[in-house]
Amino acid sequence: MVAGLLFKPEIINNIYDWLLYIKKIIIRYAKPYALYNILFLCFYNLFVKYHIIISDFRYEGMAHALTLNEFLHKALMHLLVLSRSELLAGSSWFLKSLFWGLFTFSIIILLYNNTFI
Repeated sequence: MVAGLLFKPEIINNIYDWLLYIKKIIIRYAKPYALYNILFLCFYNLFVKYHIIISDFRYEGMAHALTLNEFLHKALMHLLVLSRSELLAGSSWFLKSLFWGLFTFSIIILLYNNTFI
């Protein structure tokens, strides 16, 4: 609902406008989401290493430090597809939801404008 309220359909008239808009929402919403989640992924590993976090409900028991492969996989998923939030990232899911909502609305408006203009 918030994504719909923040969306301005008059700014997307052609594919060039759409690409500029996508660049803008990536910088405004997707980039902070990915960076915060990667930062909290680092904090998670650090906190597990120093036994600040002992149990983790995602692993049904004891928390374990991520291997380099697990860490890189999760970081890549955050960067490329804005995967689920990290345990410590709190309500950063809102940025992801706002990005995907605005992205979806922009595609619908682009298709509508190209169909009826």
